[in-house]
Amino acid sequence: MFFSPTVTRLREKWDETSNSVMKRKSELVNMLGDSQRYDAKRQEIEVWLTRMESRSERMGSTAAQADVPDFVVVDAQQKEQKNFHAELHTYKHHIELFNQLTQKLIAVYPDDDTSRIKRMTESVNLRYKNLNNTVATRAKSIHTTVNSVQSFDKSLEQFLAWLSEAESLCETAEALISEGGEIESKALVNLKA
Repeated sequence: MFFSPTVTRLREKWDETSNSVMKRKSELVNMLGDSQRYDAKRQEIEVWLTRMESRSERMGSTAAQADVPDFVVVDAQQKEQKNFHAELHTYKHHIELFNQLTQKLIAVYPDDDTSRIKRMTESVNLRYKNLNNTVATRAKSIHTTVNSVQSFDKSLEQFLAWLSEAESLCETAEALISEGGEIESKALVNLKA
């Protein structure tokens, strides 16, 4: 019976340790599932970000860089810009869900190192923010170009109106000169006669 209290304490310690190990195992299994969901979502978002960054680079500069911007080109750029912005806006929901998933992981596993998750999430957010900034800058440039094209059109209309008026004045002057020449010829004929 001497061993009975010791065995009982050992059994209690064993049960306590076993429960702790099982609890931690369950926590690690849950953490693995959460981490896999996080990683899958991160990879999905990074693929999308890479595609959008490439698309943004392909869009290139706006027609404002040209000497005389072509309205058809500007219109096409404006449509492309709107589509790009719409896709960015639509995907914002995925970025927000990803941020919520990050916050959940940080909150649920406060005793574990989540610094890597924080860094990866910050990187994703920075790339998304840079895309938004690029879109905003490009939209302003296109808006400026549209205003420039409209201003150019007005100036061209004014110039064409002036040119038409000048042409009319020249035709009138030619007609007067021509009439003046005929009058002079008749006067000379009358003088000789």
